[in-house]
Amino acid sequence: MTDTILRRTCAALTAAGLLVSVAACTSGDDSGTTSATSKDPSDMMLTDSDTPAGWEWSDASETLDDGDEGDMAELLESADAVVTDPEQCASIAPSVVSMLAVLHANPETTAAAGFLPQDSTDPGVVNAMVSTDPENTGMAMPDDFADCETFTQSSDLDREMPPVTLHAQVTDAEIVGAEDVHVITVVRDTESQAGDNPMSVVVGTVEGVAFRVDASGIDEPQILMDLADRQVDRIRGNDPDGR
Repeated sequence: MTDTILRRTCAALTAAGLLVSVAACTSGDDSGTTSATSKDPSDMMLTDSDTPAGWEWSDASETLDDGDEGDMAELLESADAVVTDPEQCASIAPSVVSMLAVLHANPETTAAAGFLPQDSTDPGVVNAMVSTDPENTGMAMPDDFADCETFTQSSDLDREMPPVTLHAQVTDAEIVGAEDVHVITVVRDTESQAGDNPMSVVVGTVEGVAFRVDASGIDEPQILMDLADRQVDRIRGNDPDGR
């Protein structure tokens, strides 16, 4: 599972022009107000039991632990080199690599998980992350989403590569037990190397804990919303299957 995540991560970054070195890719309804019973982010994260049918779950911390040290260092360097303009828009356009970089730098305040289809030819990817310190872990949302209607990303590792242009549409949403919930659709400019590949992102907070669930390449959008709903339950200390 770890190798699959890294391969798909490298492919996505290379297509977007945000990964210069390829060496890193050669590695083998409850309306109650129950409070979370733990403030450890790893206890709030989606688990294997939350996995949709036909998908597989992966603990992102295990991806970090199991990855080759040199390969992971190159991936993290690629993540650090990505420049988002305006900077505050980075939180609404996450990648697997940016998620791993944040988790690597903030193991005490963040946790993350990923889901991939069991069918290796299916391009779908779903990632989830929680943070007890959103302001310092890149999870804080822009003060004004209008600033991110159009933004760019580029890499300091290759200044000759033209920036990738992205467009975001934000819709308010509701999940029981959560606040400031938004569904964000991010579309890369069709003239970019990555082409038009929409990403859907659900963000919100639960008692000060920020969560983000993002997906791309999926044919069933309800999978994303179901996982976001279950993520809120996990943060609140509830069993999603016990409702």
